[in-house]
Amino acid sequence: MKNRRVRVIGLIGVFGFILLFLFHLHILKILEEGNRKLLETNDRYIVYQYLINSLQNLESRFDKTLILSRADNAEFYLKNLNRRIDQITQTLKTIEHGGFITIRTPLNLPGSDYLTKEIQVPRDMIDPGNLNDILGGFLLVIQRSKEIKALLQKRFALQKHRALTEKIKKQLRYEKFVITKDLDANIRRMTENINRIYYYDQQRVAAEKKDFERMTRRYRLIEYFGFFFLITLIGLEGYFYTQNLLKTNQQLNEKLYVDTLTGLYTRNYLDEKITPQDQSCLALIDLRNFGRIISLFGTKFADKVLKQIALRLQAALQESGCTLIHFNGDIFAVYQQEEYKGTRSIEQRIKWLKKLIEGQDFIIDGILIDLRAIVGAAQGVHCREEAFIALQEAKSNGKGFQTYQGTKYRRELEDVLKWERRIKQAIDKHQVLPFFQPIVNAESQTVYHEALIRIAEEKNSHFHYLCPGEFLHIAKQTGQYQELLKIMLEETFSQSRHLKKFSINIGAWEIKNPDFWNELESLIRKYQAKGRVTFEILEHESFQDYEEVAHFITRFKRLNVAIAIDDFGSGYSSLQRVLNLRPDYLKIDGSIIRKLTEDSTEKELVALIVGLARTMGAKTVAEFVENREIFELAKRLGVDYFQGYYFAAPTPMNQRFTPSAREES
Repeated sequence: MKNRRVRVIGLIGVFGFILLFLFHLHILKILEEGNRKLLETNDRYIVYQYLINSLQNLESRFDKTLILSRADNAEFYLKNLNRRIDQITQTLKTIEHGGFITIRTPLNLPGSDYLTKEIQVPRDMIDPGNLNDILGGFLLVIQRSKEIKALLQKRFALQKHRALTEKIKKQLRYEKFVITKDLDANIRRMTENINRIYYYDQQRVAAEKKDFERMTRRYRLIEYFGFFFLITLIGLEGYFYTQNLLKTNQQLNEKLYVDTLTGLYTRNYLDEKITPQDQSCLALIDLRNFGRIISLFGTKFADKVLKQIALRLQAALQESGCTLIHFNGDIFAVYQQEEYKGTRSIEQRIKWLKKLIEGQDFIIDGILIDLRAIVGAAQGVHCREEAFIALQEAKSNGKGFQTYQGTKYRRELEDVLKWERRIKQAIDKHQVLPFFQPIVNAESQTVYHEALIRIAEEKNSHFHYLCPGEFLHIAKQTGQYQELLKIMLEETFSQSRHLKKFSINIGAWEIKNPDFWNELESLIRKYQAKGRVTFEILEHESFQDYEEVAHFITRFKRLNVAIAIDDFGSGYSSLQRVLNLRPDYLKIDGSIIRKLTEDSTEKELVALIVGLARTMGAKTVAEFVENREIFELAKRLGVDYFQGYYFAAPTPMNQRFTPSAREES
């Protein structure tokens, strides 16, 4: 509703603003018209004043002509008078028909002379009746001027021929007096007439100006009211918009702190609204098989399961002083601000809740659901972080319930984070590389090399190398193993292009990934490794999914790839399955080889493995041959090939394969 109000007010405001803008343009147009009329009035005043000045100037010229002209200069004065009369006549024609006239008026300022101004005279600048009066007056002036000119010319002609008698002088003087008197009277009448016209024009302009000012004030008042109306609308819109924002913010807060699915508090409520005390307890309940429920029945069904769990836990925790929270996904949290004073401790209550989830079946849409829960709990001001650590520890050790037991597991997590950074730096700096360890025959001649992964780290301007036992298990936890493997494979195949034979370890994780098979095949073809590469498959990992391993071996044997069963003898695989895989090599586990000189049982086991390998047409490789005594004993037992520090330690490709300081491989 409020959103609709805001939109309606906004539309009214926009429409009002457009109208006010158009109204303002109308006012500007009126003001422009008023200014134009004012300028025209000023121009008319200048024209009227110019006409009066012209009449007075013409009268003065008549007087000068009559007084100053003589026979010898009469022609000059007459021409001057004619020119002035022609100018005035042309000006009157321009005023009558419209056009531009140039007016030279006195400035009436100290030290100033005249101002020359060009004025555009519209056709209707002067009222036609008034203009006719002015033109009629000028016609009389022109007529009188012609009569004076004729009289003067007659007198000057008689004077020139010495025929000017006293009688003629008297007669001419009398005629001149009559004409001049009529001319003066006519000019005075014209001046009075022009002044009268200008006066009435000013009266009319003053009246129009008052009407214009009244109209302008009225329009301005309407415009001010319009602005006030718009400001009021903006204020109303801002008010309703603010109210809408507050309501939306309240709804967002409710969604932020209350889960819409279960109606329980969310993790945000726990993180922002609750401050743990020394006696505060928090338990995290994770549904360990909830992912399978989503995969089998879908998310809508899984949401119903979460609702049922929430209702059951809420009913069980009524009046217990505990807060039930939908922590995240399939994790619920039980929070207690202070230590419970009843008969049950928090640990007893959580175990009871766990039993409540696991001991009673859930029937949803006619489907029977069996749930399993894993719980981590902690107490104190850091119970949030510690409960999560306890939950992770419970997952890792397989327990169903785990309370926080100090900093041991925290240190393990910190170590994992440190190793994760170290592995990432090694990847980013291209410090993951293969070391190669030779595998020799009974005559100590190198048969092929095994590629072993190493990480180089720089310390005090020197590099030292980390063995796989230090970081591979952590890389599997952090998800970096696949990236390490990809780099290792690329580097191994690239650096081994000049080796006759080489081997590389392949784990069960890789065999389960069909995309990995395509990458291996691409590398074999790219580096022409057919007949040169051996894949070493770990026995204790491989036989968990025997069919997949068998399919993998079949595919790559078609590419002339040799197969070795690594760490053979350390697991519990079926000998029949090993025979069916038809491997090319059996690598006897190093823990067996190390004990050859100590225990006769290990000798018998090695002899059995050698016999089994010969039965299936495979070669045997003894790992961890560390001294001559083990070498000689393994050779007498029939082992074909040997690998260990007695012959050479793993080294980079750019170093010679010579014995070096002992390190675990």
